[in-house]
Amino acid sequence: MAIKSVNKQYLNDDVSNKKKLMQELLILQQIKHPNIVKLYDSFETNKHVAFVIEMCGGGDILNYVRKRKKLTEPIAK
Repeated sequence: MAIKSVNKQYLNDDVSNKKKLMQELLILQQIKHPNIVKLYDSFETNKHVAFVIEMCGGGDILNYVRKRKKLTEPIAK
């Protein structure tokens, strides 16, 4: 498992940021798909909102693409 932690100060700076985070939480709670990270739990502290999620040891897709600069269609699928 991994924890995604978002500083609440960041959320207070812009109302749309809080809305986006709550939308992400709602989507992760509802979706069950082998290619989407699983949400196990979420919680708040005084300073952070945290998501307990599935650990993806291979890294994120953005870094994968950046390293390769270009993906063939079969790899992208």
